[in-house]
Amino acid sequence: MLFTLQKCFVSTCGHQCPSVCGEIYPSEKYCQICASAEIKETPVDFILGESYQEINLTENSCIFPKCGHFLTIESMDGQMDLRKHYCLDDLERPTAISASSTPFSIKDIRTCATCRGSLRGLSRYGRLVRRALLDKATKKLILYVNQRYMPLAQELPRVLYELQNRNRLEALAAAVFRGNIQARLDGPSAHQVELMSYRIKKTSKVHWSGILALRCRLKEYQ
Repeated sequence: MLFTLQKCFVSTCGHQCPSVCGEIYPSEKYCQICASAEIKETPVDFILGESYQEINLTENSCIFPKCGHFLTIESMDGQMDLRKHYCLDDLERPTAISASSTPFSIKDIRTCATCRGSLRGLSRYGRLVRRALLDKATKKLILYVNQRYMPLAQELPRVLYELQNRNRLEALAAAVFRGNIQARLDGPSAHQVELMSYRIKKTSKVHWSGILALRCRLKEYQ
């Protein structure tokens, strides 16, 4: 999500909000007018080396992580390497998502430059932080699915071969349908399999046991 640098006012003290539209209001203690001397003297611009009390919030707002180590948007954007992931206009404002689809590594997750704290609470950089976590979760899912899929894929040809064995099929048909018993198979495939399974199990519990067990595992996999 991209945010423009729109300004608003802190309702409790009436002064200008030091953050950017779209982010959660910072605490009143970060008001540039009401803040303590310690906060006012905090270095917030890594480019110009300016402190909080020296910057113009109208031109360069600040971003306030939960850890409390706040910076100007320009400094934080540089730390997050925003240009690599977004298309920026002449004023260095994000206008569109970059076309790059390179998967993120968990090592690519940006953190606070001071304390290495999480930046997941910042909406402006939510996509950059969460995408790496999502990519990691996707890799785990692919690994899990492959671990379940490969045994099924290897077992399917074997049970099909057994099912298509002509001699066994003839013996099974003779046992199941002796006495010209007629069995009508209609309805959904699951219902047909259930009818055939019931009919065959009355004659032999061995026949179709492998293919039926595999079918149950395939349904669980789906």
